[in-house]
Amino acid sequence: MVVKSLVKTIPETPPAARILTKRDIPTVDVNANVLEVANLMKTTGVRNVFVSKAGKYMRIVRDIDLVLKVIEPQLDPKTIIAENVMHPQLPSVDIDAGISEISRLMADTGVRRVAVTEKGKVIGSITAGDLLQLVSFASRTDWIQILIQKQKAL
Repeated sequence: MVVKSLVKTIPETPPAARILTKRDIPTVDVNANVLEVANLMKTTGVRNVFVSKAGKYMRIVRDIDLVLKVIEPQLDPKTIIAENVMHPQLPSVDIDAGISEISRLMADTGVRRVAVTEKGKVIGSITAGDLLQLVSFASRTDWIQILIQKQKAL
């Protein structure tokens, strides 16, 4: 709770999403079984994967979803599909979102990966690790200047 209240006080910054967005999106089909989801997480080194249906992104499956909805109740991961364990929403931000908007969404929804949209279409994603790398390199004032400089270069 303390983190959520602190995040709400962070002033808006230049559009960090444009700089941080990764275009490769770890994705599984809505009918993929949980074992396939877990294998994708393992092979790509991610903890969250997007779920798509007919090429359209629907929601996200987090590692905690697998633990709470499949492992803890001791269900067979080969018989449960992604649609049955996915997060209730697809957390997303616009390509022009700043750090505070992105971090607020992560804090409010409990996800560590958000979809990035441009003109209503998912074009990539940003992780909590991406945000942490950015802010850990410099003081707050410095990273805002870094964002401004990178934005000018785009």
